[in-house]
Amino acid sequence: MRTLRYCCCLCIFIVLTDSLWGQSISFRNDVYETALETAQREDKLVFIDTWAEWCGPCKKMEPVFRDPEVANYMNNNFVNVRIDMGKESEIKKKVRLKYDVFFLPTLLIVDKFGEVMFRADNKILSTEEFINIARAMHAPQAYVAAQPPTPPQATADSRLIDESKTVNKIAITDDMMLTTSAATGATVLVPRPDINDPDYSDDPNEKILYTLGAGDDLPPEILYEEAYFRFSQLIDGSHKETVDKYLASQEDWTTEKNVKFIADFIMNTDTEQFDFLVNNRALFESVIGSEKVQRSLGILVFQKMYQAIDRPDLKDAERLLSYVDPATSKAKANQYILNRLLDQGKKAEFVDQSLVYLKKINPRDMAIAKKLAYVLDSQSPIDKSSLNEATKCIARITDQLKDYEMQHVHALLLHKKGKSSKAKDMATQAIESAKQQGKDFQKTAHLLAAME
Repeated sequence: MRTLRYCCCLCIFIVLTDSLWGQSISFRNDVYETALETAQREDKLVFIDTWAEWCGPCKKMEPVFRDPEVANYMNNNFVNVRIDMGKESEIKKKVRLKYDVFFLPTLLIVDKFGEVMFRADNKILSTEEFINIARAMHAPQAYVAAQPPTPPQATADSRLIDESKTVNKIAITDDMMLTTSAATGATVLVPRPDINDPDYSDDPNEKILYTLGAGDDLPPEILYEEAYFRFSQLIDGSHKETVDKYLASQEDWTTEKNVKFIADFIMNTDTEQFDFLVNNRALFESVIGSEKVQRSLGILVFQKMYQAIDRPDLKDAERLLSYVDPATSKAKANQYILNRLLDQGKKAEFVDQSLVYLKKINPRDMAIAKKLAYVLDSQSPIDKSSLNEATKCIARITDQLKDYEMQHVHALLLHKKGKSSKAKDMATQAIESAKQQGKDFQKTAHLLAAME
């Protein structure tokens, strides 16, 4: 009877624990049109999470998606879709082209017809940020009503926007401004009112000059201010098109105004703006400072290498890293590729390429040497040629460094080559080093016993 009661309590505990902690956003994998059909039928918005198995930042969003409050809200109010951008598919191509997805993770909230309402490129959102965005998109009236009377001013990435610019009313010229129409909610360009004018009115519907997004033939000064407005206020990625339109209207990109504009809106390394920065680095340094240029290049290169859908090969990685530090670009590009091979589980390729790297490029790279030792110690198959090269490589290190792990792998490789006497000597040295370094040497003792 006690056993039965215990089992019942245990089952209840497991069910409760699973309901509290095992809940997650219920994603539909690799679908798009059917998700929109469901959204139209159920009158819901669509949340799209673009991710890849290799994307580290994408995995940092998982705790947010598993939060019970987030999961419950998203599952009740959204059609949730997850698109794997790490494998080739028609869905990947369609979503990437339609929404201009370059970095991972890119989080999108679209309406039931697929139009973007919110996007976060290359950002890790907290649980609070994510749930607030979802509520604001799903029920904006209720969300605004629930906010404090004076909400904090929205902040923008200081790298991308000039903090001296106002957000609610952005100056176009001395006698014009962008503001929000109280009647329609549209963003409009209106004459700047003179408060000393006896006919003063703050109604933006009077004498509307321009409605945001209306018309194609717009003057450059409008496009310039619209780009900043869209970036800081709309948060839907629509600023990118406006940036391109403004720059297309400019015959001279080298003016101080345009250099600052380009620096504010360079979004990735695969753009004409990035090439312009690289080719005119001295100009940018003279306008915005060498420290800001260096920091921007570092951020853009890092994002391309670790968060872009199309990650660079060895040649391209070396080129990109040369913009940050040409003295170390060759070594760091090789390290990047080698670490990527390990992350992908391609151990045989890692062994072959790390041997070339340690022999010809950086024989003193202990971090890669130890990773090579780890792979070789994991009993991975290795051909005769690679075995000979690996033994020489590890031998060069153990000749200079009395490191237990390296000595153990050296002994293992010698044993695989049939060099029993040398293998025993190296295993004995490894055990002695382990004792001095306070490390466990059981695996070497077993190896030594196997040689007897």
